[in-house]
Amino acid sequence: IDVDKKGAHPANYIRALTDADIHLLAKERAGILLLTVAPNKVMPDQISALTRAGIHVSLGHSNATDLEAKAAIDAGARAVTISSMR
Repeated sequence: IDVDKKGAHPANYIRALTDADIHLLAKERAGILLLTVAPNKVMPDQISALTRAGIHVSLGHSNATDLEAKAAIDAGARAVTISSMR
């Protein structure tokens, strides 16, 4: 998520999503997993990798532009957790 739109989340727990994170989430998941990402903080190919692994991607806590949000949706994001996008 975007630290500028963190809401109640502690800033010290917010960090960039890495390919290692995606691999771990895909490998270790059990049941349904929903991950909220800020479209201005992740790459569309990361969203695609998550959705290919069966992870539901939601958009939220973000300063994303409409173009960044559209790219995330085109990459497979299917929900909105909290919409604070521009």
